[in-house]
Amino acid sequence: MPNLSRRDRSRLLVVVAALLWSTSGFYAKAPWFDDWPMETRGVALTFWRAVFAALTVLPFVRRPQFRIAMVPMSMAFVAMTYSFLVAMVVLSMILTPLSVWIGNKLLETTSVEEEPEEDFQGAQSTVLMIGFSRMGQVAAQALLASGKEVTVIDNNPNIIKQAAKFGFRIYFGNGSRKDVLIAAGIQNAKLVCVTTHTPEITNRIVDLIASEFPEKAMYVRAYDRAHTLQLMDKKVKYQIRETFESALALGNEMLKGLGHEEEEIQEILENVRHLDQDRLMVQYREGMYAGLDILHTKPDVQPEPLVKPQHPATALDERSSEVLEEEILNDTSTESTPAE
Repeated sequence: MPNLSRRDRSRLLVVVAALLWSTSGFYAKAPWFDDWPMETRGVALTFWRAVFAALTVLPFVRRPQFRIAMVPMSMAFVAMTYSFLVAMVVLSMILTPLSVWIGNKLLETTSVEEEPEEDFQGAQSTVLMIGFSRMGQVAAQALLASGKEVTVIDNNPNIIKQAAKFGFRIYFGNGSRKDVLIAAGIQNAKLVCVTTHTPEITNRIVDLIASEFPEKAMYVRAYDRAHTLQLMDKKVKYQIRETFESALALGNEMLKGLGHEEEEIQEILENVRHLDQDRLMVQYREGMYAGLDILHTKPDVQPEPLVKPQHPATALDERSSEVLEEEILNDTSTESTPAE
């Protein structure tokens, strides 16, 4: 190209170099070469890319002639091209899972499901249920079976979709807000059922209703024993631990399986209920640390047997035997210590 100036020739060579660089991906991923044998595909692609590069650069050579120095240069170019293709394939295999993961995360952040609007038109049921948890879903079945209408408030769009399948009046909203409770018809409801998931949210809702709507009877699901003790300080008409009665039902069936009579089983279960209630009242009066002589010293309510075992504990290994001996020594020393 004798008519081009040196500056134009340099610019054109930069464009050609960019073109040659970009063809690496074309040779590696073009579907036209899929039928080539895998054993020789890399070498063949390298060869034809070198031929393409030579033909592309040929017009820029003023007086083409063969020189022995071009042989090692050509071999180096072929080796460089082959290494580049292999590295590009390996890197693409390594980075593809990472790029897919990043893409999925970006899609999750950009495709957030829109929250439904707070629309409480027609929310005037006999029972207002706040939080459609698994316990609330089962409890609501009894209300529906008796023909009662139930209005449910929840702030989880997925739960709202599930509840709609049961035929409930479902409303999206935060049950810990006074304006939401009024819009949902709390003033016309005969009672309020609170079955939210966490004790903190449940307590917040209970305190709000007790303060703003003190005439409303509240039936509350307690998360555990510690939460039960908290609710006993609040204006709650009825509260129950989520797993208490189901655990007793399981114990009932196990006693049946062991051959106990129905009358005896009911007597045992009633005894367990009374002992549990008595223990709750002791803990309510004396605080969380009541009965530290029989409980582990931990700032939480700890489970303990409601009925004294009929047989002493038996060690099954050497370590268990050492622990039992330490407990017996501690109990003996405690009993022998005179009261001040």
